[in-house]
Amino acid sequence: MARPYSDRFILGLKGADSSKPGVRLAKICVKYGISATEVSKKLCVSRVTIHSWFRGGEVRNKNKNNIEAFIKSLETRV
Repeated sequence: MARPYSDRFILGLKGADSSKPGVRLAKICVKYGISATEVSKKLCVSRVTIHSWFRGGEVRNKNKNNIEAFIKSLETRV
C-alpha cells in the first residue's frame, strides 16, 4: 500500500507555481489520492522523476502532453 502524502508536502503545494505541469499533476494526485508510484507507471517514468515534477522540476516536452492527458482523464472520471 502506498504511503499518503505528508502534511509538509501538501502545505508546500499550496504556495507552489500551478503554471508548471508537474505541480498541477501533484495537486490532482493529492486531491484524488493517487500515489506517485501509480503515476510513474502510467506515464512510464521513474518515481524520482515524478517527485521532481511534483516539486516544480523541468518537464520535457514529450511528457507535457502525457501529463495533461492524464490530468484530463482524472478530471473527467469523477
